[in-house]
Amino acid sequence: MGSVVFFLIGFSFLFVLVFFTPWFKNLSRWAKGVALLTKLFAALAMLYTYIHVYPNRNEADIFKYFDDSKALSSLAVHSPNQFIRIVTGQWTDSDLPALNTMNYWFRSYDHGIANDNRIIIRVNAVLNLITQGIYELNLSFFLLLSLLGSYFLYSVFTHHSSSRWICFFAAFLLPSTFFWSSGILKEAVLLFALGGFVYSLHQVFYLRRYHSLSLLLLSLALLMQIKVYILFTLVPILGMGLLSDLLKSRRKGVLITLALLGICFSLQAFLLPDWSLLSTLQGKQFDFIQMAKALNAGSQVAVVPLDGTFWNLVKSGMLGLFNVLFFPNIFIIKPWYGAIFALENLLLWGLVVGAISSILSSKPDWGWPHFWLIFGVFVFVVIGITVPVVGAIIRYKSPVLPFVVFGLYRMQSRNIKNYVEHFKIIKWLNTRL
Repeated sequence: MGSVVFFLIGFSFLFVLVFFTPWFKNLSRWAKGVALLTKLFAALAMLYTYIHVYPNRNEADIFKYFDDSKALSSLAVHSPNQFIRIVTGQWTDSDLPALNTMNYWFRSYDHGIANDNRIIIRVNAVLNLITQGIYELNLSFFLLLSLLGSYFLYSVFTHHSSSRWICFFAAFLLPSTFFWSSGILKEAVLLFALGGFVYSLHQVFYLRRYHSLSLLLLSLALLMQIKVYILFTLVPILGMGLLSDLLKSRRKGVLITLALLGICFSLQAFLLPDWSLLSTLQGKQFDFIQMAKALNAGSQVAVVPLDGTFWNLVKSGMLGLFNVLFFPNIFIIKPWYGAIFALENLLLWGLVVGAISSILSSKPDWGWPHFWLIFGVFVFVVIGITVPVVGAIIRYKSPVLPFVVFGLYRMQSRNIKNYVEHFKIIKWLNTRL
């Protein structure tokens, strides 16, 4: 009974922020209601899944980081200096006894730049000081982050499409995105950081609204702490777009960005000869394969083992992209609600076919949606290379899926877009947003 009460309190908190603050001002009341109810449904579905379908709390991501955070937040009372050191990332060897009381601060399989479990533990530890460690209240904060992330994406998308419904669908209603961003998970923070980063860049560089610099810096800091490979993929793509607009030439923007990337890789090879991108990807793939075997993960898919050579990376990338686009599908739906994600992939394939047909029939007019699509595809490739489990593929691709869907839709031929946008239901929905 207590959980229900606290969940209602958290949802009421969200309701007030969504409907009675200027944070979501570009959405109608109807659109706010749809976004909020969708988020509520997804949060309840996720809680049901991890309480009844996969009931082992110690292995459930939506609980394990929160549970670890309680051990950290308890330090704020009897050892505040230690708490501050750990939360701000300044911990030392003297803090190891406290860190070892948490199950997921350190990872058994780890070959990468940063352990992104820690940002979720830290955020929860700070929230616990306000919420007294009540799970449902912490959850409401993560739901707010993901709603804001989707809203930021929606606001940017509407600058590049006259169909507000398509923008709303891509930002708020993609099943894997709204599901996996509706828990105390990295995806909620990542969606906020991604949306905030592209939104604040647009505000600062195109609208000269410099108060968005604070959001830009916060989003950048979060991206550096969580899924840093997404930041490494995003920055060059954003550089292409910004330089293309600044120089008023797509060709120059792309060539200059590629030249700068070449310089960066040359400097890396000279200054950090013991590190390479290929070996890092190889290590991450090995870690995930070992972890999948150790946990006996279901729905494993084939990946090309990396050997550190370029052509091997190309083959692995092609298979990886296929895996991300093909799994799950109607032939391997397990459990039954995997059908929702299979239908999502069918939508992706339809958009891919339409985009290819449009490219073959006419010269594409390159713009920001195309750059976002390239960004999403590169992230899909990295996920496909390193992740051999279908469930994890669905989850990891969810924060960048809005970029891919919106970019693919904008690449459809004018006839297809006119056909879709002249449906009566689409016209009606556009008037409601």
